[in-house]
Amino acid sequence: MQKAFFLFLTFIGFFSITEAQMLDARKSLFSDMPFFREEFIRKNQIKSFYGKVSTKKELDIIRTKGEFMHFEFYENGLLAKQYKVFSLANGNKDTLLIMYLYDSNNRINGVLKTDANGYYGNEYTFDADGNITKQTYCRYENSNSSKVNFEMEKRYEISSETYTYTQLTSTQVKKKYYNTYGNIYREDIINTDANGYLISSDAVYIIGNNRFSYVYTYNEKGLLAKLTEEAVADVISVTEITYKYDEAGNLLEENIFKNGKHTTVKQYLLDEKNMLVKATLVKEVSTNLITIFEYKYLFY
Repeated sequence: MQKAFFLFLTFIGFFSITEAQMLDARKSLFSDMPFFREEFIRKNQIKSFYGKVSTKKELDIIRTKGEFMHFEFYENGLLAKQYKVFSLANGNKDTLLIMYLYDSNNRINGVLKTDANGYYGNEYTFDADGNITKQTYCRYENSNSSKVNFEMEKRYEISSETYTYTQLTSTQVKKKYYNTYGNIYREDIINTDANGYLISSDAVYIIGNNRFSYVYTYNEKGLLAKLTEEAVADVISVTEITYKYDEAGNLLEENIFKNGKHTTVKQYLLDEKNMLVKATLVKEVSTNLITIFEYKYLFY
């Protein structure tokens, strides 16, 4: 689903939707990229929130996993960082960090992450229309020993790829991807309707001819109701995600189907006093295993 989000990142300006809750269903929720409504975060002065992770098997009690998720925001509502604390096999704790850098137009121009060898990430360059034209992969050295407080000491540029955009019609754009040698390797056709809603996109890899297509369907309020992804490689795979909202436009539930089989249910439980998400329940349909994320908030 990260492929679908990358298309949203480029064409997010086409949308005009009703301002709803803190989660933005147009994006891949709880992924490596920001998925919050910035206006909601800013207007409600949310500084950070964290969630503890538990699981419940069928006919079993709820068990804490000893894992935590943490999200921090700037005062303007932009996501500053997210990190996850988890237990290793030897009983020690480890931390995975994702940090976001922004330009003067509040566009993400850098995403930094941690792995076993330190810090790495992608940096982005934009054209005058706000399209990403270059992605540069880098590794970094931190000037301190903290995993969650990064201060760059040295930057190593490893590789890059570039993108071009051609406006074919008023509602259709062609995007081309070029590798670090300047050779084209992928081509997308992206379609919007007359009102600017993203309705479909098709991606073709030049070598191997693997294809991905995405179709977006909206409800009467212009909120995303269904996303269908078809992947054509050695086999054809179809993933469908449906979205349910309350009357105020708050996202309540996602249902995921793979090749027609219902696989996952994600429910977002709201605190009725303030409409903040107080918990997320993720149920694997085949096993009835439920993963529970419970959240607490800090405010500016």
